[in-house]
Amino acid sequence: MEYEPDYAKGEILVFFRLDCGQGFASDFGQHIGYKLSTDSYDHGDAFIFKTEVGKEDEAIKKFTKYSEFISGAEFRDLEMERRWEGLERVVDEAEVLRGDVALSNDVYNQGLDKIIGFLKGLRKQ
Repeated sequence: MEYEPDYAKGEILVFFRLDCGQGFASDFGQHIGYKLSTDSYDHGDAFIFKTEVGKEDEAIKKFTKYSEFISGAEFRDLEMERRWEGLERVVDEAEVLRGDVALSNDVYNQGLDKIIGFLKGLRKQ
């Protein structure tokens, strides 16, 4: 089965060319008619902007007109975010085991079982 994105309704991601704070991003968005979300984006240097549901594509086009400030804008893919978050949990658990490789076999195996459980939960049908 092919990957199927789960695009957020009424939200897009916007990437600025320069490192900027929420204040600048918020002001910029308001200037062209969009509100910065209060949610933070934990998967890169993007800001989440609110749009009218069904008008996400229009908002993307509007932001990308300002290419001197904006390096890109795209649909927010919630499925991709869930995958990143799930894999991050696996990496975190592996780092715990890696941090003390001299654990007893029981504790080590319990850690591996936890990772296996996380991995099984990430499987897509």
